[in-house]
Amino acid sequence: MFQKKASSVCFFGALIQYSSINNHNNYNNNNNNNNYNNNTRDRKIIVIPFNDKDVKLEYKKIPFDKNDLDKKSKKELLNIYKHIRKKEELNKLPQDFLDNLFECTKKYVGCLLPYEFVSIYKTLKIIKRNNKELNLLLHQQIKRIYQNFDITSISKLFQLYNFSKSRPTVLIKNLSQTFINNINNENVKPLEY
Repeated sequence: MFQKKASSVCFFGALIQYSSINNHNNYNNNNNNNNYNNNTRDRKIIVIPFNDKDVKLEYKKIPFDKNDLDKKSKKELLNIYKHIRKKEELNKLPQDFLDNLFECTKKYVGCLLPYEFVSIYKTLKIIKRNNKELNLLLHQQIKRIYQNFDITSISKLFQLYNFSKSRPTVLIKNLSQTFINNINNENVKPLEY
């Protein structure tokens, strides 16, 4: 009796061998018993070694790692901003993902086009998340290039500013002046019905 207890404490392979011997004996004793299960045979466990550096975690081609996210182009980052507007998609990403995305976006702030500013601001408003450093960089860049904004981008920014708690008054004033100048220069005609 002591031997049986000791053998059940042995390694995984030995335990399976012991159980397969017992089941085989039971099978021979009960020839009429058709409930013999092939699951009790010896199993080999094969461990395949892998390198952690080769494994990349991602969801719908959005990498979780900051280094992989940092390698993305400006266009790919803007597509990620559009993708995470859906709450269901955002919930499937890690908690620190947005912070990593904001950090990676900072290097492209200097070369953003007006409609790209709108895209980023729209995403920030939808997900109700704000990064002070990124927001400051975006405002500074808009102050530098506000004269290059077109009417459509300015109007979309104004719509986003209407729903925000803090409104950058100097920036709104500059964009308003640019908006008026663009309307006067383009000689916009009202639509005829």
